[in-house]
Amino acid sequence: MSATPEQRPPEAQNSPRRTRRLVKVILTLSLTLNLLVLGLVVGAKMRDGQEARRFSPPDRAIARDMGFGPFIGAFPRESRREMAQALRERAGPFLDNRRALVNEMQEILNTLRAEPFDAEALNGLLSAQGNRIRERAEIGRGVLIEQIGKMTPRERARFADDLERGLRHSMDRVRSDWKDRARDRY
Repeated sequence: MSATPEQRPPEAQNSPRRTRRLVKVILTLSLTLNLLVLGLVVGAKMRDGQEARRFSPPDRAIARDMGFGPFIGAFPRESRREMAQALRERAGPFLDNRRALVNEMQEILNTLRAEPFDAEALNGLLSAQGNRIRERAEIGRGVLIEQIGKMTPRERARFADDLERGLRHSMDRVRSDWKDRARDRY
């Protein structure tokens, strides 16, 4: 014989709701981490040993972290330098932003390990992290658009050709790696 909802303890009545919330939080965290890993993998593939074509460290990491790697590689060296300077001025020192990310991730880890689990606290941490990342991406997008706006039509066409060539090369490498992995599995 099963107990009616009124006879069940309060924590048992809220269990499905809490479980659904926990699943949503875990899925959100998983998606965030998967996107971070994907960004790192694609960034590494895009680099292809052509360090001289991109920002110097740590500016290279700024572009990669903001998702502008393919665009940055298509700019002439002097344009990349100008953009790196503008990013530093507008978004702050890269190392400060990297430290903030590390601190946020430590807070997330602490929240995940805490008992009882506080889904709202985790949601707040993930939201704050997402907002900071979006702000930095907006700054990067603005710098990118400004730099492209300075180009002549001919420079812009060359930029588009270089961007397309870099993307094609990167995708060919990714496809080749996928084929190699599939062949190794079977």
